[in-house]
Amino acid sequence: MRKLQRAGAAALAALALAACGNFKGPLLPLEEARYRLPKAITTDGVVRLTPQPPPAFPEAPVQVAGARWIVTATTYSLPADLVRPVATAEGMMFHALAWDEQPFDRLLVARPGQPGVYQEFLEVY
Repeated sequence: MRKLQRAGAAALAALALAACGNFKGPLLPLEEARYRLPKAITTDGVVRLTPQPPPAFPEAPVQVAGARWIVTATTYSLPADLVRPVATAEGMMFHALAWDEQPFDRLLVARPGQPGVYQEFLEVY
């Protein structure tokens, strides 16, 4: 019976060690990782643009999808298949990323006269 328990413990230990894969680079020190800014989105077909002042968007929070949202200065250039419409409010069509479900991380509104460019809205807590 003890041999069976030892064999089971050894198998679990081997499985746990096998699950620890090789990392693709050195680990960051904790303090640097805690305050490091995320990298900009730069995948194929998706480009994050330099933040600009939002044109003619409401400065007050907008009620959409059961939460309040406020416009930010961040714009995204995205292909149409990466966004989907989710709601209309204040005369604007709000979009979310195609894979995002409610509660949304961010909402996007198409910028007038600039196809494929969206203004970011973040939730106000």
